[in-house]
Amino acid sequence: PAPSLHCVPFRAPPPSRTHLAPPEFIPEMIRYSKKIQSPGGGGEGGLPDSFRHPAMVRSNIGREETSGLRIPVQVFSQGPEDPITDWCFNVGDARFTDGSIPERTRVKNNNKVNHLLDFMTEPTIITFLGTGGGRFATIYQKRQTGGIYIQDSLNLHMDPGPGALIRLLNAGLDPRNTNGLLISHAHPDHYGDAEILLEGMTCGCTQKRGLLAGSRSIIKGDGLFGPSISLYHQSLVERVEMVQPGNTFYFGDLEIRAGKTFHSDPTAVGFTLLTKNGQISYIPDTAYMDEILDSYRGARVLIVSNTRPRNLRIPYHLETGDSARIIEAIRPEIALLTHIGFKIAENDPAKEGEWITEQTGIRTLTAEDNMKVIMSRDGVTLKGV
Repeated sequence: PAPSLHCVPFRAPPPSRTHLAPPEFIPEMIRYSKKIQSPGGGGEGGLPDSFRHPAMVRSNIGREETSGLRIPVQVFSQGPEDPITDWCFNVGDARFTDGSIPERTRVKNNNKVNHLLDFMTEPTIITFLGTGGGRFATIYQKRQTGGIYIQDSLNLHMDPGPGALIRLLNAGLDPRNTNGLLISHAHPDHYGDAEILLEGMTCGCTQKRGLLAGSRSIIKGDGLFGPSISLYHQSLVERVEMVQPGNTFYFGDLEIRAGKTFHSDPTAVGFTLLTKNGQISYIPDTAYMDEILDSYRGARVLIVSNTRPRNLRIPYHLETGDSARIIEAIRPEIALLTHIGFKIAENDPAKEGEWITEQTGIRTLTAEDNMKVIMSRDGVTLKGV
């Protein structure tokens, strides 16, 4: 059955049967009318015979229902032998032909189209289940270390450190509704609660579902590091992705890229997510190097692991001056500092973000535990600050 956004038994289509559009085709937007022959079949002016929109809901919408309407969808082919439908429409826009984009556009007597439009006007939500990091900030829980939870077309939990499960529950989020875990490297403040969350994601180990993506140290092990997730827990999920910098993969409608770092775990990676409301980039523990910047350019929301105060750098971690250089180079709409170490946490963490804002002119905040970032086409707003 077609799941809703928060349906527990979500199963991502297997890669061999689902072919997302190449990135160069994603900006395409087709205006449907009775006179336009739709790509991929479906008859004159109609949509292809079957497609899925980003919420993974199957639909068949005829030409009369779509006349004069731009519908954001993704078209799925039946296999490599059927490449004609291997493309998609832009997943970021839904508008009438006059250019208007009402917040809740309704089409009379058409629940299928309305469901698509409702989905496309929903925001992307980032919840900071923890903003602490580093050994002593984690050991003494100066700040929570539950990681970052992203709700878009799918629900992803990044770097779920110690306490992530209880922080998730306290935030009113059900671990069974998580679709994937993304883990940057093999230090416990980044993966500590991952295995119990995998058991939650797989409905108590009863359904083989979801994604586990992580560095080599997380999945296979590398020297002294890992594997941080047991082979048993890896066997529970439907899909395991071991990533290294430069890799790109697709999960549902999300494009996920692994970025460069320079850390004591040499296999550590950052993550960039291309969501329906824009790009989110997460830079985990790393020393500053110019070479890492290109991995995260284009971010609308940039999340930076800022462990130390200005001029108190330690190896393989960023201090506030380093973070300012990164933010100045990438120039996101908003930057958020997380992975706050003990020395920042025991003083005035907000000052670090304020200083970067003064230096760069880019809105930068030190994230707070349980803070929510709400991304929409109209802007980025914060709750819990």
